[in-house]
Amino acid sequence: MIIKELRESKGWSQSDLSRAAGINLSVIQKWEQGITSLAASTSENVKRVAIALDTTVEQLLESEEN
Repeated sequence: MIIKELRESKGWSQSDLSRAAGINLSVIQKWEQGITSLAASTSENVKRVAIALDTTVEQLLESEEN
């Protein structure tokens, strides 16, 4: 999952990303475990994590499709 890769490239824990994006830790965990898909999440949450990870919403969603 690209979220995990990008998060780890920043040296961040899941908690760090949760704080940076203003998203509940359990949401981050579910995305990384593949329990919840980004496409099924709110656009605001996807936007927040994209900003926190210095990427685009499109890149996050495209990587999930592949």
